[in-house]
Amino acid sequence: SRPMRTQSKPPPTQGKREAKGWDSRFHLEKIPHYDALIDSHCRNYAEIVKKSYKLGAKQQPNAMLAPGGLRALKQIRNERVREDSMESREKKKTGFPKERGRQSTGIHIRKKIKAQNLINQETISALLEEIEYLWNVYRIDKYYQQAYLESISKLHITTYIQLLAKEIENLYNERAAIQRLYMAFQKREEAIKYFKEFCKAISDGHITAEQKETAKNALERLRTISLVVVESGVMFRDQLKAAYYLAGEEEKHATIRNFPIMFEEENYLLKMGKDTLFLSETELSKIFN
Repeated sequence: SRPMRTQSKPPPTQGKREAKGWDSRFHLEKIPHYDALIDSHCRNYAEIVKKSYKLGAKQQPNAMLAPGGLRALKQIRNERVREDSMESREKKKTGFPKERGRQSTGIHIRKKIKAQNLINQETISALLEEIEYLWNVYRIDKYYQQAYLESISKLHITTYIQLLAKEIENLYNERAAIQRLYMAFQKREEAIKYFKEFCKAISDGHITAEQKETAKNALERLRTISLVVVESGVMFRDQLKAAYYLAGEEEKHATIRNFPIMFEEENYLLKMGKDTLFLSETELSKIFN
């Protein structure tokens, strides 16, 4: 005969743990009421909810949902109050903040112009001061500054202000055509400098397979950057052309396509045709010719 199996009893502490932390009974087809505020495992949540009542009913959800809880919300609010107080102290009559930063981007200025109808000479002075500051920060030559200001000088005052504010926005976000052109200048000059140093390193006449591959990749990169220079120059010309078209200056609009693209007091498009001729006198000419 098979022996009788004895039923094992649960550990004596198991029932006590369930009764202390959670009521697992299902009484009258209802789940027992649960309150997170009195649960010992939710003390952090309870503290956040209790403190959030001090902020007002409208800010209670933000206090609980903000990353980091209540402390993060207070920190953000204090920073905004500090920025608003600094801006209000340094505002001019035009309504623009004096401090330089991303708070005074073009879109910020355009909203103020539209909301307060700031179409006057003081607004123009503030915008010109802002854009000249940005041009100097990015080291844009006076040649391009004067060309841009001349192209929009005959526009209606409303369009003039809108284009200035838009250009300021593009400069802050590094999307302006002149910024792209200057970045292409700098990258191409770095590529030329790299080739000169590379040719000095292989002047002994012995070129390894790895050096050949490096030279090939560098030459392809130089060609790509050269195309970016041309495209960026055309983009800046089109910007000037569009401004002259809006102003109704047909003669300037027709001749702007011959606008020289200068860099360091030299026509850079003409320079591009001869600044790589030194490669024909190096060991690289034996590889790529």
